[in-house]
Amino acid sequence: MIIVAGCDVGSLTSKAVIMKNGKIIGSSIIKSKPRPGDSAELAMAKALKSAGVSMDDIKYCIGTGYGREKIPFVNEVVSEISCHGKGARWMLPSAGTIIDIGGQDCKTMKIDKDGNIGRFTANDKCASGTGRFLEVMAKILNIGIDELGKMSLKAKEPIRLASTCTVWAQADVISYVNSGVPIEDIGAGINTAMAGRVAILVNAVKPEGDLFMTGGVAKNQGVVSTLEKLVGKKIKKTRKGDPQMAGAIGAALLSKKEIQMIVAGCDIGSLTAKAVIMENGKILSEAIVRVKTRPEDSAKEIMQMALDKAKLTMDSIDYVVGTGYGREKIPFADSVESEISCHAKGAFKVMPSVRMVIDIGGQDAKATRLDDSGMVARYIYNDKCASGTGRFLEVMAEALEVPLEELGSLAAQSKEKLSISNQCVIFAETEVISLVNEGKETADILDALHHSLANRVASLARSIEVDEDVVMTGGVAKNAGVFNALSEALNINMKSLDGVDPQIMGALGAALFAEEMSDTSHKVA
Repeated sequence: MIIVAGCDVGSLTSKAVIMKNGKIIGSSIIKSKPRPGDSAELAMAKALKSAGVSMDDIKYCIGTGYGREKIPFVNEVVSEISCHGKGARWMLPSAGTIIDIGGQDCKTMKIDKDGNIGRFTANDKCASGTGRFLEVMAKILNIGIDELGKMSLKAKEPIRLASTCTVWAQADVISYVNSGVPIEDIGAGINTAMAGRVAILVNAVKPEGDLFMTGGVAKNQGVVSTLEKLVGKKIKKTRKGDPQMAGAIGAALLSKKEIQMIVAGCDIGSLTAKAVIMENGKILSEAIVRVKTRPEDSAKEIMQMALDKAKLTMDSIDYVVGTGYGREKIPFADSVESEISCHAKGAFKVMPSVRMVIDIGGQDAKATRLDDSGMVARYIYNDKCASGTGRFLEVMAEALEVPLEELGSLAAQSKEKLSISNQCVIFAETEVISLVNEGKETADILDALHHSLANRVASLARSIEVDEDVVMTGGVAKNAGVFNALSEALNINMKSLDGVDPQIMGALGAALFAEEMSDTSHKVA
């Protein structure tokens, strides 16, 4: 089994994370000791205990943070900037700009979709704008640093600290305390001063994407709410762990990348079979083929095609996840996932800003809403009627004697607006034949069919609310006529998936699940 670890030794706190198959199974946070090595060993011991494993079970461990060079048990060390970028992206995949307030510095950085660092700014020359600033002020007020944030929310007349220097600000705070100013007002003034210093760094990088805050100060709601006002942007929260653990999580994720893993996703639909092979997060090969009568035969054929393209054998694959209509019949799958989850995961990987995925399959149509972390929030589907599915287009293509793959390009030549009033595929087919007999142009009929299908799917999507970025997956997404008609029906500009074939999205999501679940002790036979 793949168990990796990350250890982040900071100036104020030390953190350790144990991950198994991409999921956190143990973690710890302790107050740092004078010797970084001691801090690391204590934090790791507590994390290992919570995970129920020993250091001998750890395949790879990366150290980070202020004291990373003194950690005795790591395989290598990586800067905290890189680790926070990776950790933040895992915790909030839509994050584009990270604010990390440490004990001795403050950093703001832009990250790409893989968590790699772009532009960044840092302040390590002055204690103002760092965790140390808050620690000093909390000590003067004789309260815990965690209480500082809660207390300031009750302020009525916050004080104003004239100096950004921690020493001079310390003198101001003592003066306010001696003058009998309510502690809530002093706390609010401290948080405002802190947020003002950080806001300068945030604005300097010109933030893009969602804002996410890491480090212990992310728990101080007084600082967070004031900072949001100063930068004019909400700071997003996550359900995937403590923001103080971002550095250790990033170190563990980077540890996992040091272990070579090859995984696959296999999507057996009602019309086509798809497979994707990935190595350490990158696509090695992909394949699409028309399904055979037996799902297991389709699975074997498509997987062999993908393996041949990647110049691999089945013995090279560490883990396979199956999905789609025929997922239970895939003979070599280690586990299976629903196509709803897989299409959502694949689309979110390609475009983290997506909040709705519309998948028009051969036998059904599905609309799925995602939350900020890419998790499925709501979904709805139609599998009771062929209208609004790929089968609808297939029947109409046969009736018009037009190749399925040419429907979109032909519809683009439409000049006359027609309408198809029947939703039932059988009756709609009769209506199409009538239009042909009336001498109507094939392009105009196809355009009407695309709008009929789009209206049906749009009605489905609107029932769970449509907002923000919407993408379309599945083979029908390649049909420009349907894509444009659906954009029109929803009254939005749907997004394209950055050059990735929308038809492989289910297989891609399955491969991503395989990455999380992969177990090198279980080779596919």
